[in-house]
Amino acid sequence: MKKNKFLVIKFLLILFVAINISCVNYNNQLFFKKKTPSYTEVQLIKQCEYKIDIEGFKISNQEIDSIILNNFKKKNIILTDNNNNKHKLYLNKLSFSIKKTRSEATDLKGNHTGNYGNEITVNIDIESLIMNNENKKEKKIISGISDIKPVSTDILFDFFAVDSENKIKPKVMLENSINATSHKVVKFILKQKN
Repeated sequence: MKKNKFLVIKFLLILFVAINISCVNYNNQLFFKKKTPSYTEVQLIKQCEYKIDIEGFKISNQEIDSIILNNFKKKNIILTDNNNNKHKLYLNKLSFSIKKTRSEATDLKGNHTGNYGNEITVNIDIESLIMNNENKKEKKIISGISDIKPVSTDILFDFFAVDSENKIKPKVMLENSINATSHKVVKFILKQKN
């Protein structure tokens, strides 16, 4: 009886984790769907240089700009250089780092196997400020991701190290952080219209 209860709890926990992972993997579609009812122009003012330190992965400043513009466009927000807009978005900080460290693999039970692979540490930090030019109301927006992908073992043999590098998708992770930021910007704009 006790073993069955344990199995049910374990199954529910795995199901819960799978649902959470799927929500994050699909650009937070379930949680961050909100958009402005019509196209809204917002002046983008970059007050920082992108700090990108992603070992072994490639992403350019142009790709980051494109991700930002496209993500906001999906929410009916057009980022422009026009200084006559009602809203201004100040991008104060955008840093993205991926560090690889040599680490020992553990099996499914948490025991060390003696095999080594690369553990990946990911940090994304975005700080911005949205401001309404007419009433001078503003909101500071901070979003980001901090994650560690440990060295796992092969599912079949549960012994051989499998690097986490193959599971990392830097552009998707950056899109998720920017999506969270754009969601907060939309909420601010909608609140100002009411």
